[in-house]
Amino acid sequence: MNELEPIVTDGITEQELAEAKNLVVGNLALTLETNRGIIAMLLVAELYGLGLDYPARHESIYRGITRDEVNAAAQRYLCPHSYSVAIAGPYRGESPVCETVHKESRP
Repeated sequence: MNELEPIVTDGITEQELAEAKNLVVGNLALTLETNRGIIAMLLVAELYGLGLDYPARHESIYRGITRDEVNAAAQRYLCPHSYSVAIAGPYRGESPVCETVHKESRP
C-alpha cells in the first residue's frame, strides 16, 4: 500500500514507463499466439468498441502514452489513503500490510 503515495506525489520514472509499455506490448504478442487468445482479444476489442484493427494499432497506442499523462491519471484516480484490503481465508496476521490495516481499523 505504501507504493501508491510516491506514485501520486512524485510520479513514475521514464524507466518505469518504458518497462510498463514493453510489458503491455509483449503481453499482446503472447496472447495472439493461441486461438483462444485471439478470440479473447477480439472479444475485448468488440466489448470496448476498439475496432477489429485494434491488434494492428495496439502497440502505437501504448507506445504513444507519455509520462505526463500517466502521472496526471495517477494524481486523479489513485487515492493512497483510501483503499480496501480483501483477505481470502482466515486472517492469521501473516502479512505486514494486512497487520497494519488491521491495527489501523481498530477503534
